[in-house]
Amino acid sequence: MGYAAGFDIVPRLTDIEEDKAAWEKFLAKIQEEFAGDAQVVSKVGYYKFVVGECPRLPRDGTKFMRFSSKISGSLTTVAEPYIRQVTEIARKIFKDRVKFWNELCDVDSEYKISDIIDSQQEYGSGEEAP
Repeated sequence: MGYAAGFDIVPRLTDIEEDKAAWEKFLAKIQEEFAGDAQVVSKVGYYKFVVGECPRLPRDGTKFMRFSSKISGSLTTVAEPYIRQVTEIARKIFKDRVKFWNELCDVDSEYKISDIIDSQQEYGSGEEAP
């Protein structure tokens, strides 16, 4: 079964300019840090990390709730360095709003899984970005 790890941003990002600017800065840093990494794919509506359970970052920060993946088991351990690196980038920008969690340590997401799934369904097109 395994265990997952990841981070939430609490409280959620809103449409205010400060949040929008911070999310744009965050995505720019993601693009910079992972440039040339074939495991990070730019889609029209989000960035997809093709590791573990394929965590995604939406282009619209108001839709973001959680970035996570299983990090145990032969197919998902490769996700852990990505989870940690993206978490560190987020912490530099969003500071104490970033809540890292790890199920192995009995710490879980701040949000309900049903709300997370609903939010992720709004990320937009999975078509390759131009």
